[in-house]
Amino acid sequence: MDIPGARAGGGPCSSKTVAVPPGELALLRYSLPPLLDTEQRPVEDGGAEGETKVLPPAVETVQEDSREGPAPLSCKNVLEIRRRKMNRHKYKKLLKRTKFLRRRVKEGRRRRKQGRFERELKRIWKNAGLKTAPEGWTTPKIYVKQGKGN
Repeated sequence: MDIPGARAGGGPCSSKTVAVPPGELALLRYSLPPLLDTEQRPVEDGGAEGETKVLPPAVETVQEDSREGPAPLSCKNVLEIRRRKMNRHKYKKLLKRTKFLRRRVKEGRRRRKQGRFERELKRIWKNAGLKTAPEGWTTPKIYVKQGKGN
């Protein structure tokens, strides 16, 4: 059997159709079975012709538990969760976008802090009666990051 609209290899302008094997044909013609009573549900088996099995009625299982389960999500709760998730996403995106700008600002703050530290050391030397740093003294760079080449 040929399926109209299904084209074989020749591209969009091909007029050939594809032949469908009988096994796949059943899949293409699938339809829902008719609604049955809840008391008896016959099911056709692939065995002998005309045989049907009758299944017991469907019973809904009710779990009786003294504890209440988690409350179902309300619409408001879902909206709050979505808003929180979106805000977090936007915040992380902002951090990623401003990563190098923030790094530059932090480096400037560290340089100013290091300058204040060095001025404080110079004030201590002058109060001790020295005009310059002691011989061989190098000011420690405790606030400024040392580069690989420095």
